[in-house]
Parts: sequence; C-alpha cells; structure tokens
Amino acid sequence: MRRMPTQRQQLGREGRAPAVLDLGCGTGLLSAYCLKHGAGSVVAVDTNQTMVNLCRRALGREKLPYEQLLGDALDGDMTRFATQPIIEGTWTALAPVVADPPPATVYEPGTMGPETADKLMEGYHGWIQPVAGPSDRPA
Repeated sequence: MRRMPTQRQQLGREGRAPAVLDLGCGTGLLSAYCLKHGAGSVVAVDTNQTMVNLCRRALGREKLPYEQLLGDALDGDMTRFATQPIIEGTWTALAPVVADPPPATVYEPGTMGPETADKLMEGYHGWIQPVAGPSDRPA
C-alpha cells in the first residue's frame, strides 16, 4: 500500500515552493502552516466572512493558544504534550490528595488567596505578584 506524503513532506521537498489553495480555510491554521513550511504562496478561501476575517488576522498575528497547540501537533512537536508516563506519574503523586482532600480554605474574593498559601512557598522564591491590582471579578 502506497502512503501519501504528509503536508510537511510535500512542502519540504527541495527546489519546490508550491502554491497552496486552502478551500474552507476557517481560522487559517492550515494556511499559516503551509507558509511556515515552504509554500510559495497560499490562497485561502471560505464562504463564511467571519472565518475569512479570522484567517486574515491569523496570518498577520501571534497564534492563539489552541492554534499553537494544533500547529505543534501538525509539526510533530510534542514538547507541549504530556506523555503517558508523565500523566500516570501525576495521578500517582496526586492520589493521596484526591483520596483524602484537605478542607477548603475560605479567603476574600479578588485577593491572591489565603495567607496560609504563603506558607506553602516558604523556602522558595515566593509568589510572583500580578501586574494588575486586585480584581472585583470572580475567578
């Protein structure tokens, strides 16, 4: 059975700068991916004007977090993704807390949390205070 080349393999061939037609471009994730990996040009088309606007913005700005994750997945960059052993290790480490959680600590809304949380950081560098002041919005 012959396998079709991946987009990255197709775009990465030496001496080629293909033109890409992205029909139903949506947010422009595939268009941006193709440009990043060697496409000579990309024509992105969508019937939904909202998607066209999102695509235009995507090609001229920093990626949103989900776009970064999807792009990394397409690139095969797994550095942002936990492996199965890491996930299992995390659950093992948290098992005692999940099995017997401590009582909840009440603190004033809009603050950085209870003073008892500061004790958790003793001996470390401490909390990094946010740039903005206290918020009146619920978390």
